Amino acid sequence: MTSDDAGQNTSGMGKSATLPPEIRGWNWGAFWLSWIWGIRNRTYIAFLAFIPYVGFVMAFILGAKGNKWAWQNQKWDSIEQFKKSQRRWAMWGLIIFLIIISPIIALGAWAIFAPFLFLT
Repeated sequence: MTSDDAGQNTSGMGKSATLPPEIRGWNWGAFWLSWIWGIRNRTYIAFLAFIPYVGFVMAFILGAKGNKWAWQNQKWDSIEQFKKSQRRWAMWGLIIFLIIISPIIALGAWAIFAPFLFLT
């Protein structure tokens, strides 16, 4: 199947694109990688992530609306291609997040517990 129930692929047709039920839901790639994901998926509203305070909220908006916007803004060969691409974005987003956040958590834990390690 290439797109919606009628078998017609409407991806890349902007607001007139019909969102297939199979791709509705949360988009972790858009949530984790916001503006980077936005460039590749032609969802330029993701650049609002650069605005202080708005960026935090924008991550959640992109997560919620990401699949819809990516389907509307870019031509996809099939639902399967779309889902595979978005799964890759989600995986890389999580990996990058963990690579960045793990050292921060480790440094925070060290700052909190280091004084106790050197007590005599």
